[in-house]
Parts: sequence; structure tokens; C-alpha cells
Amino acid sequence: MIRTMIIAVSILVSSFAAADEILDDYIPDNLPAISPDVYVSAAQSKEEGAIGTDDRYGEKFDAFIFSTYPDIKKQKFVPDSSMVGDQETIDIYKTGFYRALYFAKLIKLADGRNLYDFLNKCAKLNRSVSFADRESADTNQFNIQYFFELKRKDSGEPVGESIFLKRQGNRFSADRTPFGYFAISDDHYMKTFGLKCAK
Repeated sequence: MIRTMIIAVSILVSSFAAADEILDDYIPDNLPAISPDVYVSAAQSKEEGAIGTDDRYGEKFDAFIFSTYPDIKKQKFVPDSSMVGDQETIDIYKTGFYRALYFAKLIKLADGRNLYDFLNKCAKLNRSVSFADRESADTNQFNIQYFFELKRKDSGEPVGESIFLKRQGNRFSADRTPFGYFAISDDHYMKTFGLKCAK
């Protein structure tokens, strides 16, 4: 049984073997200016709101995820090689992975599709360290991160991108990396970055 999901984001992407290497985010030259306060709204379910209080560890929330979206349970979590032999770490990351996919269902990108569909139909999702992590044990606020690959339109070269979000109440606010800011505010974010789907 998982008793905590409190892991510093900086730990999540450290100490990976070469085979598990995450590509650096591709950032094109001359990106247009964008507001630092970029967010999308999605109602918080009562199950999400109960985390840290009535549902201290989020176990009822996890059951709610799978009953509401059975397709999420079919998604495969792939442990990173650095996790081999550490079942507690695997369980923590696995739970965080499914929570991140749930939130992706709620997030509407600027072009009208939801983030879940983008990650599954367009991007090549990193299924080891895409993760939703509570800010502290007594809160239902989350730091969420998605790592994935797309391709450059001009060369077809695979490139890394990531989306970092903060979940507070009914908001998902963009954080840290440029692609996330544009993905939820620029209708033509793929064109702006000169990218195409990896699939």
C-alpha cells in the first residue's frame, strides 16, 4: 500500500541510465513572447478534493480514476532501469503515472484536443517519469510533469519536449518549460515550434 506520493520533482529525472535518457527540450529560436500566467480550468472532482483530508493518501481517488476512465488502467507503466529491484519506488511512480494520465484527460489544449489524446496519438510518451506528485502530505495540490518525444518538421529528427503544470483548485497552470505554456494558449503551438507528431 502506498503511503506517500511526496517526491521532489528534481529527483524524478535524475540518475537515469543511458538507455533511459530523456532528450533535452527542443526550443526554437525567436519564440514569440507569452504571458507568464497561462492556465486552463477544469472542475475538481469531490474525490480529488478529498485527498489529504478524508482520503489521506489518495487511495479512493486512485479507485475513482480507474472507475471513471477504464482506458487509463490499460495504459502501460514502464519502470525505468534505475527502479529495478525497488518495488516501493516502482509503486510510487506507477501511481503517479496513472494520476498524471487522469489529469491529462481534464486538460484541454489550445487546439481543442485534450492532453491525453495528444500524448497517446501524437507524442511518444515517456512512461517512466511522467508523473503527478502531491505538493505535501496534507494537500490536494499537485505538480504534474509529462516527458515525450515529437519530431521536427524540417528534418524529421526526434526531439524532446515536456509539459509541467501545477494543479491548484480548478486550475492547471503552466510551469517551467516553454512548450507547456504554448500548448495551452497558442492554437498553432505545433507550428510555432516547427514540430509534427512522433507517430
